[in-house]
Amino acid sequence: ARGATDEQVAAAVDAVRSLLVHEYSPLDMPNPTLSRYYRVLELVALDMAYGPEAITGADVTLPPSVEDLEKVDAVLTARGDLGIKASIAKLKLALYGPNHDAEVPEEQAA
Repeated sequence: ARGATDEQVAAAVDAVRSLLVHEYSPLDMPNPTLSRYYRVLELVALDMAYGPEAITGADVTLPPSVEDLEKVDAVLTARGDLGIKASIAKLKLALYGPNHDAEVPEEQAA
């Protein structure tokens, strides 16, 4: 049973550190019920008709878009961190080597 090398451990530590949430605020998390409440309140205050189509917003249960993740990565990189993308790439390189994306036919792998 072979253990992890120092390079692999360092890459894993960097990858985990890049995923840590440094500044958490519950206000950063969307509350769909509260958002719907305020949307209905706004429509009533403006004396506008409201129905399901006027109340629905973005689906907050979907994962973030690639653009949103790239914005977060840019903020991390600007702050001096390695960034999520770079740290995961470094971890993959340390674990699987430089040709980890190359596909090998099954008959060659055996």
